[in-house]
Amino acid sequence: MDQLCQGLLELAGGRVELRFGTLVRHLAVTPTGPWQLLDDGQQLLDEADWLVLSGTLLAHPRSQQLLGWEEPPLQPVARSLGDPQLTEAMASIAALGYEPRCVLLLLIDASRADHWRKLPFRLLEFQPAARQRWGLERLALQPLEDGRCAVVVHSTDAFASRHLSVYGAGSAIARLQPTQPSGEREQAVIAELTAALQQVLKHWISPCDLGDGPSKLMRWGAAFAQPPGLPAELMLCPQSRIGFCGDGLEGPGFGRVEGALLSGERLANRLVSTLRAH
Repeated sequence: MDQLCQGLLELAGGRVELRFGTLVRHLAVTPTGPWQLLDDGQQLLDEADWLVLSGTLLAHPRSQQLLGWEEPPLQPVARSLGDPQLTEAMASIAALGYEPRCVLLLLIDASRADHWRKLPFRLLEFQPAARQRWGLERLALQPLEDGRCAVVVHSTDAFASRHLSVYGAGSAIARLQPTQPSGEREQAVIAELTAALQQVLKHWISPCDLGDGPSKLMRWGAAFAQPPGLPAELMLCPQSRIGFCGDGLEGPGFGRVEGALLSGERLANRLVSTLRAH
């Protein structure tokens, strides 16, 4: 998915300025002034006439649980603006539920990847009985050009819900935590997912075919948005000069990558029309 986003940004060429690696911690705006993006120390990162949020971290109450914030950064701004449409949008976003997933990431060396490449599938979806038995929902394989093979294992919602405090040491959320995550608990979750994977593929893949490369864990806390989503009529709030897109918007593909892409396209068209009208 990151390569898809990278390709879209490259299509824009020099018309887009990219900045990564800094968390926007605070937002500020006045009815007539620009949006201000601030870091944790209230230092100005940038200003913009319009703000578009493709994710919900700055608006959804889950940021309080994840990062210990008193409230989502957009909430006090919305109160100060007094925009009824934005107020309604914030309430709808706050009601948006998510299912978490634990994701096991393996990179199989080329010397051991042959059996993986010969598997009769690239995407394996587990039926309800199998999900309950192994705690796995999906297995995806991606053969790489250099002969290696990437393996991505998604846990079930129930499995991830039992391990909500285990983020994975390499995750963005873990880097923002005041204390370092427990390595022992992370390794225990990795071991449990790996053992389930071995049981599922024992007729095709031997333990030695897993290799001895590093295994990574990602706790995908907002993996799948749950209905109801943000209504389409609330995705653009012209009075406050803010727009919302992403997989949490109602419509085709809700809760999936397809929905995120389509919502971005719809928002762009509406935003362009609004700007032209003014």
